[in-house]
Amino acid sequence: MTFPRTRTQFILPVFFIVAFFALRPLRAQTDGLPGGAVFVGKSISLNTNAVIDSFDSTDESKSTNSLYDPAKRQSNGNIFISLNSNSDLHNAFVYGDLSYSGPGVKNTANVQGTISTPSNTTTSPVNDPTWADGSFIQCVGGGSPACGGGVLVDGTFTNPTQLKVIGDFTVSGGKLFSIVPDTFVDRYLTVWVTGKFTTSGSGRLNQSPFVHVTWIVDKDIATSGDNYENESGKAANVSLLAVGTGKVNITGSTSLTASINGPLRNVNISGTGGLTGDANSSTLVLGDHSAVHVDEALLPGATFRISCEGQPWETNYLVNEYDESGIQFTGQPNLAHNGGGISGYPDNGTGYLQAYRLAFLDLQGHALTLKAVDLAEYSTVYAYPDTVTFVGTKVDGSTVSQTFVTDGVCDSLGGMPDFETFTFGEGWTDLVRIDVQGDYPFSIDNIMLAR
Repeated sequence: MTFPRTRTQFILPVFFIVAFFALRPLRAQTDGLPGGAVFVGKSISLNTNAVIDSFDSTDESKSTNSLYDPAKRQSNGNIFISLNSNSDLHNAFVYGDLSYSGPGVKNTANVQGTISTPSNTTTSPVNDPTWADGSFIQCVGGGSPACGGGVLVDGTFTNPTQLKVIGDFTVSGGKLFSIVPDTFVDRYLTVWVTGKFTTSGSGRLNQSPFVHVTWIVDKDIATSGDNYENESGKAANVSLLAVGTGKVNITGSTSLTASINGPLRNVNISGTGGLTGDANSSTLVLGDHSAVHVDEALLPGATFRISCEGQPWETNYLVNEYDESGIQFTGQPNLAHNGGGISGYPDNGTGYLQAYRLAFLDLQGHALTLKAVDLAEYSTVYAYPDTVTFVGTKVDGSTVSQTFVTDGVCDSLGGMPDFETFTFGEGWTDLVRIDVQGDYPFSIDNIMLAR
């Protein structure tokens, strides 16, 4: 079985690029705590007008276009304090639970969830990585911007691109630092900064929606959502790991979308933007009208969506494999990545995959739960019902299977919905591999999974 192929050319933004191949993956830097909450080692202080709440970037009923929407506020903005030392919420609104050990927390009248003690949480420090010689490239910091103004990322989930910045990483007023992928698929970058991490003024750090970046910073961090443009809108795409003691200052009128892990750091959030993601710190201070919007997608076992983006609009290109969020898809004999918008093919406004047979699994061997998928016919040539069978192989070697039948509608750009959503039963857990086969070629998108 073969698929039509349309080649596409693209041009990266013009800037000085540091490009390299990583030879080994990032090792775990901290045992840490699970994400999707506010973890505090010692104390938390909230201005009366501060807010802590939650949303879910993977659920449109709990977010808007995957972004925080106050009209869809959720109540899982949970706070955990390992050993309380003079914490005071000043009766700010906390849409979630409060759990603490040690002396009582002051002024908790507007905690909307439960208050309990003790808190069974522990904190592990963040450490510098150990990288073998030749596995990374380095540049000297201190410039503005550092490292010539950009990075071209070719790293994968299991083998991320690695960059070591000797000294401070600074993007000051009027400067731009760009992080872009070598192609329009998920790419991964780890940056180790031995000095401070600072963005300020009109300086901009722009990160492509296809890049996931882990920052390991040895000294103080100062940034904001005004300066750090995380174009994915997902906190899971930006991790700030803060080594040892020091400060993390988040300012500005636009929310910083990131996950912050600095268990020995003093985190101060001011301005009307705040933080969208989660935080782990020694102390946390929220100023007037500041907020932390916890993204429930960061919770262990949270559902995440494989959206199959990256193929340009109106192109359809054969690929050997497709990787997204650490999930790898392969096809037999071929796998096509369709960008959408092509006459004669199904369309839902975004990219999707096409195959006759395909398989997918977690690249690090994590067991998966399969919850739902969107399916459509391959093209108007196959505009009749297609039987698609999913077979999941579990950790213990047993299998589970489920068959769906599409409606036969492939109206392309004619206004009729092409994709249908199919859901899986409770038995689709502990999966190490999922195989999919249709009677005819099929289209698949929006695969909903949990680890």
